[in-house]
Amino acid sequence: MAEVIERLRRIAPVDIPVIAGNHDRTIWTLADSLSSWFRGQPDVNIDNAPTLRKAYSWGTCGFLLTHGDAGKKAEYPLVFATEFPEIFSNSTWREVQQGHFHKAALDETHGVKIRTLPSLASADFWHFENMYTCNMRSAEAYVFSKTEGQIAQFVYCDNMFKTLKTERKLV
Repeated sequence: MAEVIERLRRIAPVDIPVIAGNHDRTIWTLADSLSSWFRGQPDVNIDNAPTLRKAYSWGTCGFLLTHGDAGKKAEYPLVFATEFPEIFSNSTWREVQQGHFHKAALDETHGVKIRTLPSLASADFWHFENMYTCNMRSAEAYVFSKTEGQIAQFVYCDNMFKTLKTERKLV
């Protein structure tokens, strides 16, 4: 993670919002390590506040970040508007990003895009046992204009054959 942050900060200041997931509500130790690594660097901000939802703005874009394992997707716009009214009301482009389901998906309700982020995580025995296998392991990066919303998207896909080979070993 430190190496990725180092590469990104060559381009622009870096904000790292840490959101705990349902399998690890104590992920704060990773962020503490990163905070120590980048201590005194004004262009790197590690948001390690122990909250399950965080909101950010970029120009006229507003973002709510959550793991996605709790609550109902249909209520995300209202939660965004209620918990972060200033960011919500000052935004023209609004998006909730969640990761719990480990697959790429995009929906929109009440003018708020709800994006489910894919995952690079490989399947373990639990995933294999519950038939949550063979999703493409991938990561996505999005480029947002301060005034026009999302203007680009980049996708990295891991080698699918590595995933299948790993899953067969679990049997």
